[in-house]
Amino acid sequence: MVGESLIACSNFFEISSIYKWKGKIERGKEIGILMKTKKSLKKKVIERVKELHPYKLPCIIIFEIDGDRDFLKWVSEETI
Repeated sequence: MVGESLIACSNFFEISSIYKWKGKIERGKEIGILMKTKKSLKKKVIERVKELHPYKLPCIIIFEIDGDRDFLKWVSEETI
C-alpha cells in the first residue's frame, strides 16, 4: 500500500495470538502491522487490507493520533 500511496509507511512486528474462532480456541503466530495514513484514506485502506489479507475477518483497529507536525505533514505528503 506504500507503493499505492495509501499509506506513508508501515511497521511489522511478530506476535503470538490466542483467540476464539467459530467456537474453538486458536493459537498462532501472526504479524501485526502499524500503518500511517491520513483520515481521508481510512475507508480505502480498510478495503485494501480486506482485499489483501488471508483472514476472512482481519483485525483492523483505527487510532486517530496527534503528534509532531513535521511527521504528520510527511504522512500527508506521501499519501494520495
